Amino acid sequence: MNTHSFEVAIFSIKLKEFNMMNIYKLIPDFNLKSLKIKISVLFNYDKDLYVNPKVAYAHKGADGELVEILNIHAEMKFGIKTDDPNVIFSEKSINIPDDMAKILLSTSFSTLRGMLAMKTENTFLEDYPLPLITSDELLKRTGLNDFFKKEDSLPPAKQSNKKKAILKTTKKSVKK
Repeated sequence: MNTHSFEVAIFSIKLKEFNMMNIYKLIPDFNLKSLKIKISVLFNYDKDLYVNPKVAYAHKGADGELVEILNIHAEMKFGIKTDDPNVIFSEKSINIPDDMAKILLSTSFSTLRGMLAMKTENTFLEDYPLPLITSDELLKRTGLNDFFKKEDSLPPAKQSNKKKAILKTTKKSVKK
């Protein structure tokens, strides 16, 4: 088995969008059981690698209707060095090992979790942080293994102006 090394650095972190409806008084039955969370992510490449995690919270009412009450979208700019010739970064395609994708996803969603905690402090959503989720589950739930074909029931947050690249991951082992 070939192993390759890689280094990852964060160059910038930006909050791109945050919207929250203050509907607590309108939804008296609001609780954790009525809260539905959608996560999604876009990987973009434009001379640097950008990871755009997005989260939407929705309330599922007694009638089963989902009402979006919060969405947050961030952008993380990463620098990556690797000696793996199979790692490809271009505007049309990004091919990286699962291990690298998991680090990028874990870092991006942990950062987004902190932003969400800061933005919802002293609001009706402060007791509803983004749950902890493993990098394996993030890879599965964001649909990266299926090349962004998975869709959840909530609409995604606004798209980035950068070109969308298809992310492919591989099961190769890498040294960090």
